Amino acid sequence: MNRSDQLNVAWIIKHRPTCVKDVVGSEAKLVQKFIDSGTIPHFLFYSRTPGTGKTSLSKAMIKDLDADYIELNSSMDRGIEIVREKIKQFISTMSSKPGVKKIVFMDEFDGNTKIAQQALKSMMEDFGKNAMFILTCNNIEKIIEPIQNRCEVITFGTADKGSIYEYCENICVLENVKFTEEGLKKLIDIHYPSIRNVVGDLQKFKAIDVEVTEAFVKKSDEKFELLWTNLKNKKVLDVRREILEQGYDEDLLLRFFFLQTYEDKTLSNIQIVKLSKVLADINYKFSVGADKRIQIGAGVFDIFQAVM
Repeated sequence: MNRSDQLNVAWIIKHRPTCVKDVVGSEAKLVQKFIDSGTIPHFLFYSRTPGTGKTSLSKAMIKDLDADYIELNSSMDRGIEIVREKIKQFISTMSSKPGVKKIVFMDEFDGNTKIAQQALKSMMEDFGKNAMFILTCNNIEKIIEPIQNRCEVITFGTADKGSIYEYCENICVLENVKFTEEGLKKLIDIHYPSIRNVVGDLQKFKAIDVEVTEAFVKKSDEKFELLWTNLKNKKVLDVRREILEQGYDEDLLLRFFFLQTYEDKTLSNIQIVKLSKVLADINYKFSVGADKRIQIGAGVFDIFQAVM
């Protein structure tokens, strides 16, 4: 990769850990224990929030094990034909590396059809001696129980903020990003548990040559704070229009509204209870695959009623 390519590549890819031990989080430590034991099950890596390290850990495992592998993104490579043809053909042949199982890595597995999942569950048992599966998903409700039962399910999103800080601090040093400790911690707080979003913002800040300070990072919250103020001032239609027209990140906006349940001291206990229930309901709809833009556009009216 030449210097021009390095400047343009996304940092989350450029600085992706190359081995399991370098992956941030307790999830990697658990996987390392399985690798060290020599008994490695099928894995299902799950998190509600994208960007928590599922794909990075999967790729690190493949590299550590030095295995023959096939990689499929189930949001695109989906359906019974892929399972019957591409996957079965791959796992039916012996590994080129004696004693090392082949790996089928299926990213965004929750995008797979139920029929394809049914076909896959039998293959996980029938070819278990020759191949192992690594599956990732954000909506575990879309994964059939027989698949879940055949896997070691590991939930992501609980990485220690200190570990995330060290990882991002190292990127800042390597990429010559100017930052303060308070600024980087604030950025992590805003995006937690998504490591991907933190690294993405660091790359943006480097591009515009600004220092990552607490004051600068807080400015990214100002648009949400204005929405909150307008909502409390009964300008709900203006708020809804702003959300839909500007295309704000729905997950970050929902998280911001939730923070107000304990940061906004003007809310009564009844308002806090009502708002918490509304936000939990919207978050659940996000998690089961509902269109986030539609849900936040409609949910803003319920949020408004909760705070009035």
